[in-house]
Amino acid sequence: MRANNDALRNVFRLLCFRVNCQFWSLRERGNWANLRALEYHDLFMSTDPKTIAWYNDNSQQYSEHVRNPEESLYHAYYEKPAMYALLPDLKGKKVLSLACGSGEDSHYLKTMGAEISCGIGISEKLIKIAKFSYSDCDFKVMDMEKLDFYWFFLYHRSIN
Repeated sequence: MRANNDALRNVFRLLCFRVNCQFWSLRERGNWANLRALEYHDLFMSTDPKTIAWYNDNSQQYSEHVRNPEESLYHAYYEKPAMYALLPDLKGKKVLSLACGSGEDSHYLKTMGAEISCGIGISEKLIKIAKFSYSDCDFKVMDMEKLDFYWFFLYHRSIN
């Protein structure tokens, strides 16, 4: 049981580190310069209309940010490789990516052999970008707290 608690603490540290890195990265580039940490949490970590509006309004910038390694060093060279290294064999599996953003993880999971890769997210515009970019996957606008289908084996590895 101790190992599981340590693993959970490490995941929590990683999540906190990621949130702080993104927050300070955005501030350093001059974006959202007046954003306080509490506003950041309320804006990026919930499914209220304000969050949905932010992702819709910033969908193109967000997509470009996560797809460009020079814009997102932590995302490209630390977070994603660490997460992908933990994946089991996906050949023939049905995979659901929660909070899929602009679809990068869903596409990666498909290239790793998933039979079906479906991404869901709350931003209509990010899902539109995902559908345009990765036609090999299915994408749906949906709140992960209110899934309206049951046939998927839920498998979530994305923190977008």
